[in-house]
Amino acid sequence: EEELVDLVDVFDSVNFVKGSTVIQQGDEGEHFFVVETGSLDITVRASESEEEVKVGEASKNAAFGELALLYGSPRAATIRATEDCTLWS
Repeated sequence: EEELVDLVDVFDSVNFVKGSTVIQQGDEGEHFFVVETGSLDITVRASESEEEVKVGEASKNAAFGELALLYGSPRAATIRATEDCTLWS
């Protein structure tokens, strides 16, 4: 239980308004997120000249952003708030 408390203590609550970009594809990863409230769209762009394609959604209890942290790679997708959101980072 103490380990769980230690883990929760390192998270901060962050608010994003509808339309805000939480993660931008290609950027360096600095944070991992867990959704408390709200919803977000996940999009990818195959190349700079192509349109973004929606590949998923994230809502309450979803987690994202771990791949760039685990592998030291650029963000693989863009994630935008489709409504006001509270995330834990």
